[in-house]
Amino acid sequence: DVARDILRIARVALAVSDPGPQARGRLELVQARVEYDSSRFEAGRRATEAAIEAFTEAGARGRLKLGEGLQMLAIQTFGAGEYEQARALAERSEALQLELFGEPHPDLARTALVLGAVDLVDGRGDRAVAQFRRAAALQAESLGREPPHLAQTLINLGNAYLELGDHVAARAEYERALAILEPVLGRDDPRVLACLANIGGSHRSLGDASRGEAVFREVIARS
Repeated sequence: DVARDILRIARVALAVSDPGPQARGRLELVQARVEYDSSRFEAGRRATEAAIEAFTEAGARGRLKLGEGLQMLAIQTFGAGEYEQARALAERSEALQLELFGEPHPDLARTALVLGAVDLVDGRGDRAVAQFRRAAALQAESLGREPPHLAQTLINLGNAYLELGDHVAARAEYERALAILEPVLGRDDPRVLACLANIGGSHRSLGDASRGEAVFREVIARS
């Protein structure tokens, strides 16, 4: 709500000063993030599309943020279940990012996550593993350590290994994610417990029912 108040003031300022399409696009992209984080997905998508239109109008000066806008729209379309459109948008974003930044660059990580998610939905586990591993490497390299948001990438990677039937590799990624999440979020955070449940499921799938049961009982006790 506070962000929306600030955005309304910014819109008035832009209307008075008319600084050009690049500034308008940046404002729309912030609006898109606010709406998306508030679960107002349709409003977020409209703002992202307006941002892309503005950055396209800005020409060469808008190309840097255009890749970010395409990436955001890819995430939104994936969330809406429009997987092939999400793939096409992510591939456009990736091509533009590679042209501007080269590789490695941390901005490519989110694009790789979208492509990996689409591959996973399509049952292409091997391709999903490759994309998620690439995203994880970019995220870790960008800060020189394991940042908290890397944990979700590792969980996605574990899910991709499950698609391939590699439960040992899946468990290893879930355990790595847990080691990142637990110190930051605390033992009883729902995201920590969900990751722990994945580890319990891996034990069960590997034939260690008693260890899986122990982990599940721990999740129940902490919930």
